[in-house]
Amino acid sequence: MRYWLHSLPVEAIRGKEEWHATCHELGCHTIGDVLRIPLSEWEERFGKDFGIRIQQLLGEREEILPPYHPLPKSEYSAYLEYPTALAEIIDGHISALLHTLTNDLLKKGQGALELVITFFCDDIKPLSITINLIHPTVNADKLYSLFQLHKEHLRLPGPITQISVAVTCAASLEWGQSTLFHPSATSPSREWTELLERLAARLGKERISEAFLEPDYAPEYVTRWRSCLDRERKQKSSSLSFSSLPGARPLRLLNNPAPIEVVMGIPSGHPYRFFYRGENKEIVRFWGPERIETGWWRGDTILRDYYRVETTAGEHFWIYRCLYTGKWFLHGIF
Repeated sequence: MRYWLHSLPVEAIRGKEEWHATCHELGCHTIGDVLRIPLSEWEERFGKDFGIRIQQLLGEREEILPPYHPLPKSEYSAYLEYPTALAEIIDGHISALLHTLTNDLLKKGQGALELVITFFCDDIKPLSITINLIHPTVNADKLYSLFQLHKEHLRLPGPITQISVAVTCAASLEWGQSTLFHPSATSPSREWTELLERLAARLGKERISEAFLEPDYAPEYVTRWRSCLDRERKQKSSSLSFSSLPGARPLRLLNNPAPIEVVMGIPSGHPYRFFYRGENKEIVRFWGPERIETGWWRGDTILRDYYRVETTAGEHFWIYRCLYTGKWFLHGIF
């Protein structure tokens, strides 16, 4: 059994797509390639969940799979008496469909997270638009207003013969008790989430992004971007914050660390001055070193000693020395 598993692709490991992508980057394309590396090293990179999935795959850990019960599909259509391109008629049908759909969802205790509106024409490929939301909703007027924002850049291919409205993703409605005090700082306000949803409807979901922190030692990999309407953002979020990092981090991080020349103090071995863009920067104070090292999964491993330095001009820089080459680089500016 184990031998047969060796030939399976890494995608057979149920989990995050990030796991599969990283395995391929490291040259591990099959389960056999993954098993040749100690499981503890994989867990150090991906966390305990990866190890659990491997053990379940090998039959070493029990896994109870709940039966899949698909929800009844919520979809309604309107067949027009005759083909039309009049906005008033089309809007009227969509408004009626949305009210019917949301009433159906409310009876099920569900709210729409993703909605697809499809326009059908004779002898022309159907045209669809997708409305994404952050929180489940049964507010038909809200969905209609988001459709109107989509319609600003919508070009119908011809007269419409049929309109379909379908919920492609739903979730249980979120009921909450009203409070006299301000809502929790960790939960976004209703006004903020509605703004994000309207911006996504007008500009596109992929253009509304937010930064988040990854538990990674390499400074260039700590900050990532994701869509604000990513339905997995709650699961992806972690308790990591800038205040939890071991040392101070600069406000500006250079995409490509700039090579610099550094004069070391004797006998301390700490930076005394450095030259950047033809300027002599004399150091009056420094903090460090803070050693940052990454594991083998990065490919080119990182081993650096970082210093936060203050110059005579009151400037604060983040510089580091590569312990493999002995060369110095400027990586950030405070």
